[in-house]
Amino acid sequence: MKPEEILTLIGAGYTKAEIQAMEQSAPDPEPIAPAQEQPAPDPEPDQEQPAPEPEQPALKNNSTDEIAKYITALTAQVSSLTKQIQRSNLLNAQQPPAPDADSAEKILASIITPKH
Repeated sequence: MKPEEILTLIGAGYTKAEIQAMEQSAPDPEPIAPAQEQPAPDPEPDQEQPAPEPEQPALKNNSTDEIAKYITALTAQVSSLTKQIQRSNLLNAQQPPAPDADSAEKILASIITPKH
């Protein structure tokens, strides 16, 4: 850990023993090879998910046709992700609260001429 991180933890109320336990339990991050794919997180069950597309193999040789197919597949995946994000944003969108029905004029009028 960096000294700044340790000082932040001390300021948050952690003890020396707790900080040492954190240092020992935190494994060193292993570098990930670029060819490895990370598993996708589980989708939320209430959202509609498109059928998974077949995985694209890594480029074995750099022919123009293979690169064009690979770019087309990547573009399709990005478009799919964009549509999912847009749908999610629409589902989570909220209308701003309605302005108060009573304006300043109405409030003053009710004070000047109270209802009986």
